[in-house]
Amino acid sequence: MNKLVLLAVWAFALACGAPGDNYCRTYRGRDYYTAPDGNCYTMDDRVLRTWMEAEAHCRDSGRNDYLLRADSVAALESLGPWLQSQFEIEPSSDGEGPGAWFYYRREREAPYLSEGYEQTRANKNLFFYYRSSNPLLEALWRTKSGEEPRDQPGDKLDERDERCVALKDVSLDRLDSFACSGNEIKKHYTICRY
Repeated sequence: MNKLVLLAVWAFALACGAPGDNYCRTYRGRDYYTAPDGNCYTMDDRVLRTWMEAEAHCRDSGRNDYLLRADSVAALESLGPWLQSQFEIEPSSDGEGPGAWFYYRREREAPYLSEGYEQTRANKNLFFYYRSSNPLLEALWRTKSGEEPRDQPGDKLDERDERCVALKDVSLDRLDSFACSGNEIKKHYTICRY
């Protein structure tokens, strides 16, 4: 009996990776790796998706995985370089991505030309960790520079109701708002959190 226990412990240790290794585990054919923020993430393909497609892809993994999350500025700042090294996502030459989707969203819709749509789109307090009451920290939003004075979110005042959140490019260290779905919207990589 003791030999079986020792064998099980040894097999578990092999499956979990060596100390100092960033390997988390393999589940249903997906390898998960520990990010600097302590969460375990996987990227099982290099398909660009809308937020809705990415969220469904992670949720349907069999583990109900979630998209990326950042609980602090330090955690977010560490993710871009880690995504570049761990999953070989190259930064674009113009900073326009693609990047990676995050599990934050504004539930309240603000259709173009509806009453108060500009204020709703720009209200940072309306973005939460999806299906929770945990708000997206204001310090995690990207601030634009140059001639365009509008910050994120709410910089699009057209048909695009940007309710979802992504790291626009892995070279950046703050988040942007994007439309969640549609044919003509920006697509990003899907990184699932265990």
